[in-house]
Amino acid sequence: MRGVLGLGALALSLMAGCAAETKLRPTPEAGILQNGKSSAITEAEGVRLTADGAAWRGSPSDLERRVTPVYVRLENNGQRPLRIKYPDFALVGQESRFRYSALPPLSLRQATSSREQEAPARYVPAMYPRGRLWV
Repeated sequence: MRGVLGLGALALSLMAGCAAETKLRPTPEAGILQNGKSSAITEAEGVRLTADGAAWRGSPSDLERRVTPVYVRLENNGQRPLRIKYPDFALVGQESRFRYSALPPLSLRQATSSREQEAPARYVPAMYPRGRLWV
């Protein structure tokens, strides 16, 4: 099953050109969704991974200045359960091959804003035999 998640890790590539800001674009191997250049989809063995680098509409509104938010959706229509771990997800630079690791939302709470006071979040390990998971 690690191979399926490996496909997901390669679904998006990080491409930095001469511009000062980094841009996310799907690799040529990934399927591109209808809404354009920032989202990709890949599927293997009944597991579909959708990733979108432009989906952030939450708070803080300037999150992309601190980290690169990517919306990831997994749909398991396969025959086996999946065990999902943050180390299994990464963006891989197309040219540099540098691996940008996924961060759990709880680790981002302090990095985002000390001004915002929110209720403490709970962590629940993700293990779903069938169905959908939003990360």
